[in-house]
Amino acid sequence: MKKTTLIGILLSISALTFVSSVDSQRIHTSVVATDADISVTKVDTPDPVNTGADLTYTITVTNNGPSTATNASWNDTLPPGTTIVSLSTVGGWGCTQPAPGDGGTVNCTNSSFAVGSAVFTLVVRVAPTVPAGSSISNSATATSSTFDSNTNNQTGTATTTVISPATVTGNKSVSGGSTPGSTVSYLIILSNTSSSDQQDNPGNELSDVLPSDLTLVAASASAGTAVATPGTNTVTWNGVVPAGDSVTISIDATIKPGTTGNTISNTATINYDADGNGTNETTVSSTTASFVGGAPGTNADLSVTKAASAGTISADSDLTYTLTVNNAGPDTATSATLTD
Repeated sequence: MKKTTLIGILLSISALTFVSSVDSQRIHTSVVATDADISVTKVDTPDPVNTGADLTYTITVTNNGPSTATNASWNDTLPPGTTIVSLSTVGGWGCTQPAPGDGGTVNCTNSSFAVGSAVFTLVVRVAPTVPAGSSISNSATATSSTFDSNTNNQTGTATTTVISPATVTGNKSVSGGSTPGSTVSYLIILSNTSSSDQQDNPGNELSDVLPSDLTLVAASASAGTAVATPGTNTVTWNGVVPAGDSVTISIDATIKPGTTGNTISNTATINYDADGNGTNETTVSSTTASFVGGAPGTNADLSVTKAASAGTISADSDLTYTLTVNNAGPDTATSATLTD
């Protein structure tokens, strides 16, 4: 009986020893397992950003450990409306990127990314055509072939508001005749001195109501859309005034009867987006163009041409001369004479 009990005790001790050995192996396996927690943050500067300007992203890729990340990589597809300017280099990382001025994807790799952080500076240029008031969203995502116990922090995103602040002025001049029935032409030059486009926002960028002494005939523009409405003697223009550039608007009209001695003045109204949020909240006036109706004229361009009926004639033969008098205007010539 005692011998049997002793054998049972020995068997129990052996079983406990075996279980303890197995548990020890399990603990040992847990300790040597690899885990590289890769995370990404992205910061945009400036925000908001002007159209046509550079936008800088600071991308921080971090290995929070505890293990080295094998075959670590991150990629960033540039958002629509942007092109790459530059990408900083970071030791241990190799990167591929689009050619300067192109869109596309940035990809960087590191075969053995130790615990710590790598900071990249990515600069892109925002196209002038990106709508003011819109947003640009951009994400960078990192991974590695090492197990990552936290996959919720592998992507960093920055969202940037786009603005297009403009400064538009208008210079107006007049040319042509001054007497009733003559044609006058107005030239309006819209200039944008800002580094951002004046975009084609809702509403008119320019409106011009001609004085009652004139009858509107037509309007045109070097860019955008000019609309002449003779019924209201009004010209409107809608379009983009590029950064550091200008647009020219032409308006033709005729002078009404009974305007002799009248001072005929005209000023256009300009609406533009000074704060760049996509609405034309700022209103200014163009310079004023004036002339006096029926002012006596040096504006009648008279010319004469004379032609003979033959180059060679016989004596006692007739020779015919044809004289052509032309008035190139723009005004009617009064008290015109021809002497030969």
